[in-house]
Amino acid sequence: MEWLFVLLVLFLYFGGYKLIWKLILAGSSASQEPPVLSVAPNPTMQLSDGYEPKLNLPIKIVQFKGKIPLTEPSKITFITSAVDITNEGAPPCLFPFDAFQEKRTLAFQQRFSMDRVFNPGDYANDWIRVGTVFPSLLHPPFSGTRTVQIVLRIIKDGQEEIVKSGYCKDGTPGMVWAGARNFQIDFKTKGYVEEKKNRREAAILAITLAMAISSADGRFDDEEGEVIQDWIKKHVNSASPSEQDSLKRDMNTTVEKAFQDGMSTGIRTDQVIVRLNEIGDKSSKFEVLELCFEVMSANGDMNPDEVALLKAYADLLELPKEEFQRLMDLHALNTSANTDPANDDERLLGIDPSWDVSEKLVFLRKEFRKWNSRMATLSDPEQRQVAQHRLDMIGRIRQKYENLENSHDEIPF
Repeated sequence: MEWLFVLLVLFLYFGGYKLIWKLILAGSSASQEPPVLSVAPNPTMQLSDGYEPKLNLPIKIVQFKGKIPLTEPSKITFITSAVDITNEGAPPCLFPFDAFQEKRTLAFQQRFSMDRVFNPGDYANDWIRVGTVFPSLLHPPFSGTRTVQIVLRIIKDGQEEIVKSGYCKDGTPGMVWAGARNFQIDFKTKGYVEEKKNRREAAILAITLAMAISSADGRFDDEEGEVIQDWIKKHVNSASPSEQDSLKRDMNTTVEKAFQDGMSTGIRTDQVIVRLNEIGDKSSKFEVLELCFEVMSANGDMNPDEVALLKAYADLLELPKEEFQRLMDLHALNTSANTDPANDDERLLGIDPSWDVSEKLVFLRKEFRKWNSRMATLSDPEQRQVAQHRLDMIGRIRQKYENLENSHDEIPF
């Protein structure tokens, strides 16, 4: 994501969050003459557009002017929060960097402490900069055009934690004043509520693909069913207590439907793939693929039909081929070295039938080097046996294609 790059720049270019904080305040009231304070007008705030050239980012500058409504001499802190008021309620906008988060939550918060004691009746007779917001780094609950409210509060020094998830009830001891201004922004990426819903849905969709892998050989094995049930238990246990029953119900319903389809018309996975591409990020897609690999290797064997189906899933989910190969190699080490005589070893290795002889040989030589190198690092006797079995398989197929290539190179007289 774009903000990850920005955060890296923040840390590496400016030397950590303490220096970043100084950067953000540079040019603000922290580096200006102290504001003129005497007697006066009602407190108010404003937002203005700005730009941070070193970070190449647009910003919103938060400014304050007017009376500070104190009843006793106090030190104060200006606290800036960001909430999403597009729909009902005002859930907080989150922020990915802890220097701009509340102390106990991920909600955006910027704190600007005034290093002096203010008396009742003191006021700022000109605008002073008390906060900076990076709209492009905020993380709202949903994507699309959102109305973000920037809330500025004056809090007595030492009581900053009364603001929680961007909210503080009027009249809370320690809060001196609050004001708010709104702006709209179009968020292209998924909001944090959408991500939660999407990951839940992706986990349920994964079950359909895993059941399709299980039935690729024409039957549902008990070992494969246990893998899927363990998957369900882990996800249910990781959910919040209020969501566990509904998640368990939805996952079990998916298992039952896939089983019935597998025993009758066959399991349709095309719409599942389409939906995963719509809602799934790279992480959730790999989680789906990992479950399918676990199911495939549950009985200790790797079936060429299942390998071919998994490869098709990876391609349709637009996952890198090298990552798929790493997963396949990892699970191959946990399978048996015994081979079903009916197996198509070339498909098991991942050789595409459409490749010509030279392409197949390049792939086989690469696979041989990889597994030969792996043999030197394996200490488990069973895994070494699997690796040796792979090397023998690769050597046998490689010899066949080398002979075929040499026969094509012969010059007829």
